[in-house]
Amino acid sequence: MGAITFAAPTAQAAYALVDLLGEHCDVTATALGDATWEVQVELEGAPRDTVPLSLAAAKQWLAECELPATSVSLDGHTHLLRRERVSRLAVPSFR
Repeated sequence: MGAITFAAPTAQAAYALVDLLGEHCDVTATALGDATWEVQVELEGAPRDTVPLSLAAAKQWLAECELPATSVSLDGHTHLLRRERVSRLAVPSFR
């Protein structure tokens, strides 16, 4: 396995993800030609739990940056990771 990559719409968003991922893996952010960014997590020699930890961090990142989704590339396949919706509990009205 080579790397897992995440698309980021801005430098600020890319570095926010780098901050989250950098706690547990080797990660870099690269500007792409179309003003978007790519955040890459190196998997070679990384612990076995790097992929699930990276995906969990990316979900947290989507919520914190209020991004709807990001594309994730792994093993030659690209997937869409969507922000999880938080459902609010119904609170009864005491009128």
